[in-house]
Amino acid sequence: MRHRLRFVAPVLAALCIAGLALAEPIGSHWQLTPFGGFTILDGKLRFPGSNLPLTDDLHVGGRLAWQTRTWIGIEAAAGFSPTKEDLPGGRDFDWLHASGNLVLSPAQGRWGGPFLFAGGGWTQAKPSAGTKEETGTIEFGGGLRMWMTDNLGLRLEARDVSFKPLATTAASDRLHNMILGAGLTFALGGRARDTDDDGVPDKKDKCPGTPKGAKVDGSGCPIDSDGDAVFDGLDQCEGTPKGATVDAKGCPSDADGDGVFDGLDQCADTPKGLRVDAKGCPVEVTERETELLDTGMIRLQNVNFETNKADILPDSYPTLDAVGMLLTKWTQLKIEIGGHTDARGSAARNQKLSQARADSVRSYLVRRFEKLDPGQFAVKGYGKSRPIVPNTNELNWAKNRRVEFVVTNKDVLKKEVERRRLLQQNEAAPADSTKK
Repeated sequence: MRHRLRFVAPVLAALCIAGLALAEPIGSHWQLTPFGGFTILDGKLRFPGSNLPLTDDLHVGGRLAWQTRTWIGIEAAAGFSPTKEDLPGGRDFDWLHASGNLVLSPAQGRWGGPFLFAGGGWTQAKPSAGTKEETGTIEFGGGLRMWMTDNLGLRLEARDVSFKPLATTAASDRLHNMILGAGLTFALGGRARDTDDDGVPDKKDKCPGTPKGAKVDGSGCPIDSDGDAVFDGLDQCEGTPKGATVDAKGCPSDADGDGVFDGLDQCADTPKGLRVDAKGCPVEVTERETELLDTGMIRLQNVNFETNKADILPDSYPTLDAVGMLLTKWTQLKIEIGGHTDARGSAARNQKLSQARADSVRSYLVRRFEKLDPGQFAVKGYGKSRPIVPNTNELNWAKNRRVEFVVTNKDVLKKEVERRRLLQQNEAAPADSTKK
């Protein structure tokens, strides 16, 4: 039976010559591999009618695979080994196998890479004397595939063919034949070489090295529809507004969590809980600044403290943060922070409590906003001496419990009001002249 092997070399040579004209192995394609090697037979295998082991011998076969664009493929594998008894002049024994396998190539590269496979099939033991036997198999193994040209590669493989006992072995035996070998792999039906795998062949690709997964145009150059410097296909947040700062995934960041993306946010570091406009600037800051310019003071009636204490409750932080942000733009102002209570309780107790609460407000602001100078603020507790409405019910009590920021150098405010008035006049002047 060994005479059959004399055909192997001519067939391999013919396939090598034919393979030079095949397409490159890129994209989904077929792989044909004439295969040769060596079979290490399980030591428990015996020639029928004797207790003699079989000789390890040459193996010849082939592999036909369908490789997808991903790292998953399927293949059919088959081969046989013509061997004999392990004695001089021993009798011939053909061993054959065939299987279907799932092939995984997790690290494919331009020059190839490792692969693993597993599957099931059929095997036949065919002695020159005696009855042939057939049984099912489980096959698994791995190897290395190396491309020498765009359509010709070398496959190195180790395969375990596991099958249930034969009549010549003990019933408890599980047999394992090992096949070690190599073959030339020919790619059939692939595309032109595309090193960066962007779908544009290297010879037409004007932007080689495009990151894997990026969408490209007809020249192989990556597309960035929203202009955020993260290519389409890799951009997990397409349609990002122009100018927004994005992370490596193309998703815009919003460091202060105000709903306006960094890069577009004109008021970065807005404290949590404040409402902002389309530019990311707190609406309450604008409202408080209008109040300050119109009245020379800011009155807060929603600053809450623990009962009979000067500890500020967390729900009051956003309100105080809005005032703090505003005052960082007005560091030239001198401010009196006045604490006021309702009429309940003694005058002495209320005056002391309002003083402590005003102190707490100043401490919070200068600690929260480093640009503020503690010397910019005076603190005074008025207790219940200055109600703004009669202390006749719960609603009025709430109005009288307040914190007021009163400007003591109002000339600074007057100058700013005048400056803004003149600025508005200058901006309106071109429009008026146009109408004339």
